[in-house]
Amino acid sequence: MLKKLIPSLVLVFSLIGWSMTAFAAKSDALSKAKDAAAHSEWEQVLELAQQATGEEPNNEEAWALLADAQMVNGDTATAVANYEKALQIDQKLPSAVLALTSYYVKADLLTDAERVVAAAEEKDKKGKIDEIKVARGQIYAARGDMGEATKILASASAKNPKNPLYPQILARIYENKRVLDLAEKYYADAWKLAPGDPILAYEYALVLQDQKKYNDALELFKEVQEKDPKNKSVDYMIGRLYYAAHRYAEAATQFEKAVEKRPEHFLSNYLLGKSYYDFSREEKKNFYSLSEKWLRKTLALKPDRQDVRKLLAEVLATEGKLYYQRAAADTFGAKGALRDVFESLAERSWSKSAVPADKDEQYKTAYRKAKIQDSLDTVTKLLNKVALLDSAIMFSQNALQYDTASTGVYSQIARAWDRLGHLDSAIYYCEMQLARTPEDQIEFARLVNLKQRKKDQQSLVDLLKPFYDRLDWVTPKAAGDAGDAGDILNGPQDKFIDKFAGIYANALIETGKSAQARDVLRVMLKYKPAWCDGHSLNAYIDLKREDYTAAIPVLQAGVRSCPGDKDLWTSLGDSWYFANPKKKENIQNAKDAYQRACSLGSRDACDKYQQLNQ
Repeated sequence: MLKKLIPSLVLVFSLIGWSMTAFAAKSDALSKAKDAAAHSEWEQVLELAQQATGEEPNNEEAWALLADAQMVNGDTATAVANYEKALQIDQKLPSAVLALTSYYVKADLLTDAERVVAAAEEKDKKGKIDEIKVARGQIYAARGDMGEATKILASASAKNPKNPLYPQILARIYENKRVLDLAEKYYADAWKLAPGDPILAYEYALVLQDQKKYNDALELFKEVQEKDPKNKSVDYMIGRLYYAAHRYAEAATQFEKAVEKRPEHFLSNYLLGKSYYDFSREEKKNFYSLSEKWLRKTLALKPDRQDVRKLLAEVLATEGKLYYQRAAADTFGAKGALRDVFESLAERSWSKSAVPADKDEQYKTAYRKAKIQDSLDTVTKLLNKVALLDSAIMFSQNALQYDTASTGVYSQIARAWDRLGHLDSAIYYCEMQLARTPEDQIEFARLVNLKQRKKDQQSLVDLLKPFYDRLDWVTPKAAGDAGDAGDILNGPQDKFIDKFAGIYANALIETGKSAQARDVLRVMLKYKPAWCDGHSLNAYIDLKREDYTAAIPVLQAGVRSCPGDKDLWTSLGDSWYFANPKKKENIQNAKDAYQRACSLGSRDACDKYQQLNQ
């Protein structure tokens, strides 16, 4: 919407609002604001119009001009509120009616557009004000009634043959309908009546550009500059033209010129930062630091702009992602070594942005403290990787300062901490991510993995129990659907069994909740009898306390369901033997189990079988 909405509204004022003499300005500030608007000095217009509304709070023109300047400077919400304020004072103010209707139609808020026009028509019952009729025509066009729309605009144009507004709005309607030849025709008519108007030039140029008439489009802006050598908006408008064509490098060049002429111009700074960002993404180039630079300046100009904060956060997060990808692509260095180096450097307040003169000596200090017995080149490589991960974390954390709701950034930080070997930090950020995206299965699995590696069994129980509890385990799978342990699993119960059930049951066992673990395993094995790991864990409850006699029937059930599982057969052999190694029957049962496991490929079982035979 930024592409065409703002220029179309500003054009309403540039062609009729500030050339009207029906209302003499009592405020000197308002007169100066109108003069500044005629030369596209919108920062000055903004300042003067604010002064004018303070001097004359009931002057509808002052509020309308203030809204116009705010719209040009990208403060759309405040601009719309001030258009409404102008119409509260005078419901039929032509420029405000037309500007606000144009906004609501473009934003597809036809109910609001109808409210504005109906109120104006009520005050202009004799239908003397053509601008109100034109506003009605825009609503007709938005609703698809082109016949009525063109009829109204043709009538207004005939009555006011020297006013460029009417052919311009007709051109806009055709452009919105993508009838570009007619749009070009009516823009050309408007241009003849108002040659050199920068905003009309922009709208006209967009239509020419859509038809690949690039040189003709640029010629319009040359004429703008010739007509008004003092106009400082030409570079900005050309930049927008390039930006609309996705020619981001050329757009950035123009916006840099615009910023040089108007350092405090909000949209020039904003679109310069955005151009570098879009260019980097489209062309796979790294100009993100320049994007960050200009967006930071933009935010300094308007600290309350949430859209700028979000975009800056996106840029910073992207920079962090690039650093992480570079670190991830480098397979050099184990997590333990990286952690030692990182902690050594952190203690010395080392950072890549302020490396002291005795850098080599500092490397050696970190090297010795980390106890890495290798060359200085090895340490340097480790430090480089640590620096990349440190940068990934730093940029990502900076992104969160501007947009705490940034999805994916917490996960990005978690992965970087994980690569540095800091499980606690990785877990913290992974949990922060899951709090924002609770349905993210990949992130949930990552958190389980982190807690498992940290050997925090109680935390694993707390994490997995709600997942287990909310699943329907009532209906067991039919025997024909049970399959083997390696089958592709589809349902949520199957996915839980495949990914987390073993971890959950083991965590229950390791936290002394063996009875609960057995209940859980019984439920899941009833649902899926061929879950071989489940049978192993069920037996592990007894084997852990060396109750081999109790483990035997559990393992017998396991090998019935999983006859090809060598580990179950081996454990069964162990249990028969250790239950009573002096009993011949037990020895024979153990030999039979080991022999079966050996035939399935267990070297350990083969050795045990040979030992028993001897």
